[in-house]
Amino acid sequence: PERPLRPRHALAGFVSEPLLQTLVLAGVAVWTCRFTRPLTQWRQCRGRNVRRARRAVAETSVAQVQEDPQNFRTCLARKGLAVVQVPDVALKMMQAAAESLCASSDDGRGQPQGVGPAALADAARAPNFSCRGSVNENFPSTMSWHWAADAETRQLFLPAAEAVGAHLGSDFALMAAHLIVASGGEVRNVESKFHLDFGEPDIPRETVATALLPLFPSSFPESEGNLEWYPWDTAAAAYEGRQPLPQPAVHCYRVGEGAVFDGKLAHRTQPFSGVAFQGRKRILAALYFARVTEADTSERSVRFVLFSQGAPPLPPVRLGGQSEEDDMVKRIQLAAEGGDPAAQQLLAKMHLMGHGVVRSVTLAAGWLRKAAAHGGPESNDLLQAAEELERDYRGLDT
Repeated sequence: PERPLRPRHALAGFVSEPLLQTLVLAGVAVWTCRFTRPLTQWRQCRGRNVRRARRAVAETSVAQVQEDPQNFRTCLARKGLAVVQVPDVALKMMQAAAESLCASSDDGRGQPQGVGPAALADAARAPNFSCRGSVNENFPSTMSWHWAADAETRQLFLPAAEAVGAHLGSDFALMAAHLIVASGGEVRNVESKFHLDFGEPDIPRETVATALLPLFPSSFPESEGNLEWYPWDTAAAAYEGRQPLPQPAVHCYRVGEGAVFDGKLAHRTQPFSGVAFQGRKRILAALYFARVTEADTSERSVRFVLFSQGAPPLPPVRLGGQSEEDDMVKRIQLAAEGGDPAAQQLLAKMHLMGHGVVRSVTLAAGWLRKAAAHGGPESNDLLQAAEELERDYRGLDT
């Protein structure tokens, strides 16, 4: 019989064996993993480093602002946003108002806890809020706005407004205040859009400001539900085409700190998932400020913007313990002291009735005499009125 043909190589006779085929395939797989794993790890590490670098660039502006709290106005003018500390008393008053709102608006699910009604002990009644749903297409439907509907409710925000106003300056007034409540669900990237709080062209920069103060929960996630914004220089360069629009800066909310930014600054709520706040309500306090001076003519436009968003038509509150009425009284007094006869007559009536000033018949008669000293057809009547006051009503002085 003929001999079977022998393979050319000794190994060739074994290649056809199933066991050896399995070993060869395993060796090829090990070799592939050994040399491709470092490449994969390098790519993953590079991706993490890129994301970290982008995050660091986005947070650079915030860090620069927070490191220089003494130059609040400089930071606000240079970047468009600055950070201010909120006193504990002011924070607890707003938190208690938020608890009262949540207790009266739903069945308690997701209601913030931990402050209690003691902070509202000085309030004569429960806070009065007027609810407004999503203001416009720039805001997600899961958020609602609850405006302070009367002056007494707005007083609960006044201590925090005073803390912010001490940095903004004495020429700023509190225009409106409200609570922003996100009651569950997620905020997707397409729902939260960059916008300006006061985008009307007749409202210039550095005349309006918004302060956002986190109330609940006690701590916010690091990368969800915070404040995204574009600094002045970054937005200007992108608008002029000198560079593409980069990643926005991120202000991380911390209870006890307030983010104060210009009303012309582009910003938005950082998108967050449905589990970011673990079923709890996300509540911020929002305060709106405007420069109220004789030279500034944009106050009417500011009021119109706030009214269109649901704010009640309440008069501004001048910070530093001075309301709009107090400011009017001061103007009348200055005009009267400057020799304006009409202001002197008006101030005399105010002293006689006790409106905004101390009630005093003697002071009223004195201002009438000063007004009569200017002459005119009413001089004799003013002098006669002053004499009658001093003769018949001196006992009414308090």
